[in-house]
Amino acid sequence: MIFPRLGFDDHTQAVDFPMTDDQIFPVTIDEVKGRAIVRISGTLDAARIGRTFLAITLNPAWYRGERSIVWQLQGARIPEAFEFGAVLRNAEAVKHLSRPGRSAIVVTEGSPAEKVLAQFYRDLGETLTPRRLRVFTSLPEAEAWLDS
Repeated sequence: MIFPRLGFDDHTQAVDFPMTDDQIFPVTIDEVKGRAIVRISGTLDAARIGRTFLAITLNPAWYRGERSIVWQLQGARIPEAFEFGAVLRNAEAVKHLSRPGRSAIVVTEGSPAEKVLAQFYRDLGETLTPRRLRVFTSLPEAEAWLDS
């Protein structure tokens, strides 16, 4: 997938940012709601999460919509040496590209590792951005919160 040069308003800068499917996690955009659904499978990679977030923020349908994101972590493999440094390196870009909205992180019930990682992302996201983030154990519960 390739995102063209985009500039949304006087407060954003146009960015050339080509993306290929192997650089980001699979994303579906609900163009009616402006909601992104990210299905994270395989090994969780902090840099890939950052690139995925960037790709979402550059999507015009998401930008014009409610700007919500569902991050589905269920079944993702968390490496023993998760790159928290990569998360923090991405944080500055995320801080500037983020827009007000909500994000839901869905984890597998009974998976303490997923829950701890999701809570880390929730806390970081709410500290650095104008977004509200919550952690859930079911997709319907997450969507209900986003729809409220």
